[in-house]
Amino acid sequence: MTIPGDNPLAYQGVKAQNPPNLVLAQRAPNAQDISHDLGSFWLNEATDTMYVLVDISAGAATWDALGGGGAGIDTINGVAPAAGNFTLAGTANQITATNGASTVTFSLPAAITTPGSLSATTTVTAGTGITATTGDITAVAGDIVANAGNIDAPAGSLSAGTTVTAGTGISATTGDITAVGGNIVSTAGNLVATVGNLSLPGAGAHAEIEGGAATDFIGTATLAEGTVTVAHTGITAADRIMVTRSDINGSTALGVFEVVKTPSTNFVINARNPADGTIQTNDVSVVEYVITRQL
Repeated sequence: MTIPGDNPLAYQGVKAQNPPNLVLAQRAPNAQDISHDLGSFWLNEATDTMYVLVDISAGAATWDALGGGGAGIDTINGVAPAAGNFTLAGTANQITATNGASTVTFSLPAAITTPGSLSATTTVTAGTGITATTGDITAVAGDIVANAGNIDAPAGSLSAGTTVTAGTGISATTGDITAVGGNIVSTAGNLVATVGNLSLPGAGAHAEIEGGAATDFIGTATLAEGTVTVAHTGITAADRIMVTRSDINGSTALGVFEVVKTPSTNFVINARNPADGTIQTNDVSVVEYVITRQL
């Protein structure tokens, strides 16, 4: 039966379940679009994207996109799928790809091998060690820090363009600590050779000691009537003071040097007459001293 003016192919009185309804709209469906039968199609004409209603639960609709228009993926970085499938793969020892139910998870393996350089904007932390088998581990602007462990070069060298800083100590178990063109400097601690020696084997190599201040361990003084007091706030009773005469300075008699220390205050250099042990008042020599401290 038909009604004049109606489409003669339209169903009258009963809503057909097959084929399903098709909704044409200028938007995508949302959870509030529940007044449709399951299996209904929705075409967003603005994006040419087709949706199907797959569930209505707790007053909310679930519409799944079927693709088309901007919703489908044709290529990734210009690469087309093979048989409708893209393969997401990692690289051995670099990136691991793990497949889940609907997720591919990318992660870093326990041991990472980089084909080039490994750069970090803040910190690179390793639970056991960071090893460069053939190249270098370089800190361009920051520091390479071992908070609790060691920085070891068992077969190679540890080189620094400017400074190597250690919070506790820098140890060479069997080899050497060498400054090729610069200096090895201890600003607050000590340079210690526990079982070896402090050697200066190079031609022209020498030791340098700061002098001039009241806490320095090298200096000069001039006797006045056979004696001079040198202020030194760092002197201790265990220190050894070696005194030599660098200039007799017009002295008419020369004495034998004696040193008397007052810890944390000064030490006195006396020129004694070897005949009777009195102060040789005619000794006005210029003397040089070097202080060493016994461990």
